[in-house]
Parts: sequence; structure tokens; C-alpha cells
Amino acid sequence: MTERNFYVYIMANKRNAALYMGATSDLVKCVHPRTENCFEGCKQELDAHQLVYYEHHNTAELAIRRE
Repeated sequence: MTERNFYVYIMANKRNAALYMGATSDLVKCVHPRTENCFEGCKQELDAHQLVYYEHHNTAELAIRRE
């Protein structure tokens, strides 16, 4: 059985005044576009570019619960 990776992460803007929390199965792919202003909706309005925290989970259910 292959192990899957799921992550909960927190992004912040430059002054840490706004935080965005999410869950993903590909942390690098999920975080990188945010550093290039390529995300949409309310997340873009927050101007959250800096990864400030992440944690690993073995199942999507655990990651979503933690989020």
C-alpha cells in the first residue's frame, strides 16, 4: 500500500495581519503559485504569500479535520 501525503498549512501576508489556512495533497504545488500571485478569490485579497506553518498527515480525512 502506498503512503499518501496530506498537509494542513497556514499562509500569512507580509505583516502577519491576515492568515489563510488550507489543506492539500501537494504542498509545493499549492504554496508556490501563491508566491507568484496566481491564486484567486478572497485568498488573493489577503495578499498571503509567506508559508508560516505546515503539518503532515497520512490521510485526507485527518488533514481536513485538523484544518
